[in-house]
Amino acid sequence: MHVRLLKYVILVLVLVFLPDADFANPILVQRQKVLRIEYTQDCSKNLAPLSFSGMSVFRNGSTAILKGGMMCTRDLQRPLKFHFRVEKCKDKSNPDTCEYHSTWKWDDLCAIMKMPMIKDFADYVEPPVICPLRKNQYRIKDAKFNPAVWEPLFAAETPNTLWKFHFITNDPVGLACCLEIGIRFAHVRHRGTV
Repeated sequence: MHVRLLKYVILVLVLVFLPDADFANPILVQRQKVLRIEYTQDCSKNLAPLSFSGMSVFRNGSTAILKGGMMCTRDLQRPLKFHFRVEKCKDKSNPDTCEYHSTWKWDDLCAIMKMPMIKDFADYVEPPVICPLRKNQYRIKDAKFNPAVWEPLFAAETPNTLWKFHFITNDPVGLACCLEIGIRFAHVRHRGTV
């Protein structure tokens, strides 16, 4: 009787803690937080000299990996003024839930190129990025974004929270770049065999 009860308790525990278990091949299910890039778009309507194209994002474990192209149609000039506005949307499917979160401004983008998050991104650009950018076609190759770096800055309350970033860069000639990016931190299941 006790053996049968013990088997029943073990079965219930397995069903509760491993709901998608394949009993012929036991697995361990873990939840993992990942950075998801929901969209990128050029908000200058392709009028700015610096634009991004062919952007694609895929995931390797919890790391988001970005590939794509960057085109600069004229030499940019210093100072590059950089304006970064952040909005937080409670639900990614409803833009009416968005509210202002923060704004960051720098008078010279080239001066902050040595910050870890920016420098790490620049290391994945070919040919190498020299600030200010020169007229050229650049390739972004396997730029890695670890959510552990970004999450403390934009900790999501729920998996549906969407963070909208609006980047505007100006040089003495005028608008240099306008880019909008939407990200969220999502929980995904990671399965591994026991």
